[in-house]
Amino acid sequence: MPAAASARSGARCCSRCSARRSRSSPGRTGSRASRAAGVPCGQVRSVGEAIRSPEARERRLVTRIPHPQVGWVPNMALPIRYSRTPIADPVAAPTVGQHTQEVLREALGYDEDRFAALARAGAFGPPAERHEPAGTPA
Repeated sequence: MPAAASARSGARCCSRCSARRSRSSPGRTGSRASRAAGVPCGQVRSVGEAIRSPEARERRLVTRIPHPQVGWVPNMALPIRYSRTPIADPVAAPTVGQHTQEVLREALGYDEDRFAALARAGAFGPPAERHEPAGTPA
């Protein structure tokens, strides 16, 4: 049997055995058996379980950052730590439409009249849904 066919056959067998073991030995029991057999493995967690895990707390992976509209928001810290390379402080993600006017002005050369005409035509959605920078007429 060629090596590639043998590898595919072995992968299918491993996949079937793993699926069978997962159904019959859920959770940590399957992990112990896999480790005992020399198979690297770990617990599969949901996102919520992962961010509340002891490992995430120990490494301080979940932090808080200020948000201009809602106060503080949770943030995932960079999991890689460098001893001599500073990491930029995280900032909150922009709100929908927050930079639209800047992009249209700077990248496309639109002036205030063109932006206002687009806004009146509904290009940015109803006025209640648009982000209006301070001092900008609706």
